[in-house]
Amino acid sequence: MVNRRMWLRGMVAALVAGCGYTTRPMYPASVQTVYVPIFQSRVFRRGLEFQLTEAVIKEIERKTQYKVVRHDNADTILEGEIQLVRKRVVIHSPEKEPRQVELAISVDVKWRDLRSGDTLCNGKSETLLVRQSADYVPELGQTIATATQEDVDKLAVQIVAMMEEPW
Repeated sequence: MVNRRMWLRGMVAALVAGCGYTTRPMYPASVQTVYVPIFQSRVFRRGLEFQLTEAVIKEIERKTQYKVVRHDNADTILEGEIQLVRKRVVIHSPEKEPRQVELAISVDVKWRDLRSGDTLCNGKSETLLVRQSADYVPELGQTIATATQEDVDKLAVQIVAMMEEPW
């Protein structure tokens, strides 16, 4: 009987204390719409800004309750600027040809509330730097295009994740 009471008390305490889970939305409920202009680019990689913008829009529509709209109808604006694209050989073959290559992309991102002018990036600084890298192996038929797409997709996931409410 005593063990049963202790067990029940423990269960009630655990239920009251919670386990870190919440039923709140992961993204700010005050925001309904987002405007995502074409990302800017400081690098000479033709079309990368369009590819990244499209991936971010798709990820917003897939993961959040937000609707991506034109600037006139938006509550917020999500802007980005590609700062760096770096390609470096990680492993050379004995003939000095690239065997494994790393492609890294860095993007500055800013999410602002157009109604108040406040920054919404988890209450942090004005802009956040998001980085991603992917390796590709030319000998296996992988190309810089496949590594770029992998980086862009992962960057989009990171950018949308930074729109979540802080814990």
